[in-house]
Amino acid sequence: GFDRLESTGALVLSDVKTAIAKSDVVIFPIPSVRGDSSINTPFSENSIVLDAQMLALLRHKLVFVSMREKFLRAYPELEKAEIYDYSAKNEFAVLNALPTAEGAVEVAMNRFEGTISGSRCLVVGFGRIGKILASMLKALNSDVTVSARNGSDFAYIEALGLKHINTEKIRAV
Repeated sequence: GFDRLESTGALVLSDVKTAIAKSDVVIFPIPSVRGDSSINTPFSENSIVLDAQMLALLRHKLVFVSMREKFLRAYPELEKAEIYDYSAKNEFAVLNALPTAEGAVEVAMNRFEGTISGSRCLVVGFGRIGKILASMLKALNSDVTVSARNGSDFAYIEALGLKHINTEKIRAV
């Protein structure tokens, strides 16, 4: 699943079955599976669906995925395998918010006809990603409003020098 990746410091095996067979531990990407049950392979033109041989090999490996329940809906044959959800750890989720927010800024910069600097931005939600995204947008000199639902979030948003709006008011529009 790395045929479009220009550089990597790791050994890349083009045959997924061989890679699984030669590994003691298999770590799937974020998200692990797409809606069509194929493996998420953003660096590949190919769609990878785990076949019966790959599933048989995975039953005897340590497998790490994000969103374990979704992965098992796609591959129920692995229900009794040793599958761990790395995204369920709060530490991981907080640190993963950084690249997620950065990716949102990248998409905005590439798709927005203007500049982020000086633009009005609405961040919907003040969870892990919302907190980091709002700070990034502010650092880019945007006029940031954050939607939230509770008073303590409003106070935190104000303390950061940002505007806020109640999420319920957005739903009413």
